[in-house]
Amino acid sequence: MMYRRELYSLVYVAFILCAVVSPSTAIRVRASEGTLKRILLKDRIRGGGSYIQSNPNYNDPDPNQFLPPMLGDLEKDQIRRSHQHTSYDSNYNQYSARTQRQPKPIAQVVKEFFQQLRLSSPALFYGTVSSIMVFVLWQIPQLSSILSKNFVCSQYNLSKRRYHTLFTSIISHTTISHIFMNLYGFLVFGKSIEPILKLNDMSLAAYCTLAGIFANTFFVMIHRNGSCIGLSGVTLSLLALDAMLHPSKEIGFLIKFIPIRLPAQYALTGLLIWSVLGMMAMANGRGDGVAHATHFGGLIFGIGFYELMKRGIWKDLTNLRRKWR
Repeated sequence: MMYRRELYSLVYVAFILCAVVSPSTAIRVRASEGTLKRILLKDRIRGGGSYIQSNPNYNDPDPNQFLPPMLGDLEKDQIRRSHQHTSYDSNYNQYSARTQRQPKPIAQVVKEFFQQLRLSSPALFYGTVSSIMVFVLWQIPQLSSILSKNFVCSQYNLSKRRYHTLFTSIISHTTISHIFMNLYGFLVFGKSIEPILKLNDMSLAAYCTLAGIFANTFFVMIHRNGSCIGLSGVTLSLLALDAMLHPSKEIGFLIKFIPIRLPAQYALTGLLIWSVLGMMAMANGRGDGVAHATHFGGLIFGIGFYELMKRGIWKDLTNLRRKWR
């Protein structure tokens, strides 16, 4: 009788070893509790004792969960995984608990956003806050005259020696859609470009200032009687630099409520063509109210700065500036 029991144990261990050591040729064998009981019951009838001592205080839903992994457990990626038991009720209760929580107050969400923005990028924080403040001032009719003289870039203001408007007009917006689109692009592309600018000894604040002044100067050179406001030149200069650095990066657009995603290289080419066609239309008296010349100036500035970095010219200028200090 003892030999028979030992024979059953050896056969069982042999199957387990086959499943673990050679899963490609082993047969998936998982002995159920019922099968073991039937095998051992015969020995018990013949006078033998059972190997299994059940605990009446313990009810295991899966007696096989602690067995070595079988072929099916290892055939995908050879990673050992435990047999997890999930309950629909427990999952539903967890989901219900999450959805029944009250969301954060909108004021707290806004406060946390600006706190995080200030810590991560002071340039993006102050650019965003100043743009919002000037936008609010534009909503007060009594201030429109003062704002027109000091926050609008035009040949007329420059002729009055209001040269500061080349910079102040960058943070000037009058409509909610205008400020929303510009700030969205400013934050998205600004966060992407800022680390690269720091590595090349250029702060984001200095880059945005130079890009905005360049784009506005280009506008007044093309349009003698026009005026422009907004972060568009800065935003598109950031987009152009990002596209040159990451040409395969996908950029999303929303054109007449139609979402479009394009590789950055294609988007940059399309914006350049659109800006040139827009300038040609304005020259023929068929303008659409968009400062295409400012957009084109911003795109050219971003591409030009990329070429300066790529060819090492910007590095040489930086080293020269350090020597003069």
